[in-house]
Amino acid sequence: MANRKILLGLLIASVAVSGCVQGLRDPDPVLVNPAERNGTLDILQGETSVSADVRNRGYAGGVRMYLSVLDRNGTVLEEFDKSVSMDQNETRRITITANVSENARNYRLRVAPVG
Repeated sequence: MANRKILLGLLIASVAVSGCVQGLRDPDPVLVNPAERNGTLDILQGETSVSADVRNRGYAGGVRMYLSVLDRNGTVLEEFDKSVSMDQNETRRITITANVSENARNYRLRVAPVG
């Protein structure tokens, strides 16, 4: 009985550690210029492109950039995203092109690993 508890404990620990190790192997994307996180779309309507430089500080893999389009009050009107594959330590300019509504005034960008 004690051996079963030890084996069960080892199994649980190994699953937990493997999950942590997998998390360490994910991409770790960041916006190179934090000022690019937010912007104004006051004069833009219809098809609009927003770009930002993204650096992957983690392992190679999928990186997703999210574009949230906001109205004057900061309410999210629409969200768009684009996924790319990035190598470890790669920096790349990512552009999202979206059809923006006439009520759009501002935007917010964020990046995250795919998945």
